[in-house]
Amino acid sequence: EPSSNRGRATFGWGWHLEAALSALRLIVSGVFDRHQDLQLVLGHWGELLLFWQDRTDSLSRVAGLERKVSEYLRTNGHITCSGMMNPTLLRHALEVTTPDRLLFSTDYPFQRPTQADITEFLAAFPTDDDRDKFMSGNARSLFGIDAAASRGNSRAFPVARIGPNSAADPSNCPQRINGCACSGSMLAIGARSSGVAGSGCRRSEERRVGKRVD
Repeated sequence: EPSSNRGRATFGWGWHLEAALSALRLIVSGVFDRHQDLQLVLGHWGELLLFWQDRTDSLSRVAGLERKVSEYLRTNGHITCSGMMNPTLLRHALEVTTPDRLLFSTDYPFQRPTQADITEFLAAFPTDDDRDKFMSGNARSLFGIDAAASRGNSRAFPVARIGPNSAADPSNCPQRINGCACSGSMLAIGARSSGVAGSGCRRSEERRVGKRVD
């Protein structure tokens, strides 16, 4: 069953476990204590981390962290839906984090929500303000889109992509200001003082978080 094996190892399950583990490594290593302004964008409703907090919070004690893992996710994490337009997942996310931490995304071609799917999902938001934040306001604030446009830049903050899809061929990468636009599972944003987000693209082995953030 080569097709199903690849699916389990990648988009169906494996990518999400790898991305969650990469995020946990960042948190328990104390990166967000040392770089308190660093922001992390996680896809697929937090790559399972929003649903496993009772267990992941226990890592804070053994790692000697200043706060619970779930608290770092609420202050340094941003969550995209990645095309998984499920109101049940939305309600849980709103219970464990805040509306200003949620971002709209489609994750095409792995998820292909229809217009009807999106409309029905957006109707599940408790307020119009929360819905507007999710659809565009939070992304504009996080990425400084308005400020970047006024300066003629495509991006206001340095960005580094990390996780299982971080490999990039620099010759094929549409380079952006202080970062790149290659495919990835997570984004590290605002790491101006660290080696995570330099200008242009690096190959995946040079961009692994464990080697670049200290």
